[in-house]
Amino acid sequence: MNKTLLMGLLITSISLAVSSLFSIVNLPGGKPLSPPTLQYPLGTYINGSNMINQNALALLNTILVALSVGALEVFIGLPYGIVVGALRGKPKHALVRIPDALTIIPRGPLVLSLALFFGVPKGFVLATPIIFSILIISFTGWGSLARQIGEIVTPSQYSFPQFSETFIEKFRVSLYKIRKTTTISFLNGW
Repeated sequence: MNKTLLMGLLITSISLAVSSLFSIVNLPGGKPLSPPTLQYPLGTYINGSNMINQNALALLNTILVALSVGALEVFIGLPYGIVVGALRGKPKHALVRIPDALTIIPRGPLVLSLALFFGVPKGFVLATPIIFSILIISFTGWGSLARQIGEIVTPSQYSFPQFSETFIEKFRVSLYKIRKTTTISFLNGW
């Protein structure tokens, strides 16, 4: 198995275990916005809670967002790419442009403006910017996957048996590339 993938899984597993532990076990809090000390190694948050607990929850939320974004992108991009890849002529060219148009929308400014709009999240309001962030990132990112799947599915001069063999081989190669790219992106922090 790939050493980079194993290392990424190991780091992710350790991070999840430590974060899960510190999201359950509440460390003692203190005065709000205290600097790091021996008692509070990472300091305290706005509400006085220990930053170790806050970082643990943030890591778990980040992994939840990453899994949700990936699932939504595959849920939208895979069927769309298969349909576009099976078409020919003008309908195909028109439908290929839709993901291209969505891909050029800048995700960063949209998500940052959302964070500025909602300000400091408290209580149940926290779920709203996370859900909107998941939707923004998913709906602006599925086009790349759809484009790749569409290229794999596109029939050329092959007969059906040759096409199906070629499709299966190309699909295996692209799944490997997608897994490798996703792992590298995950290890690089998106």
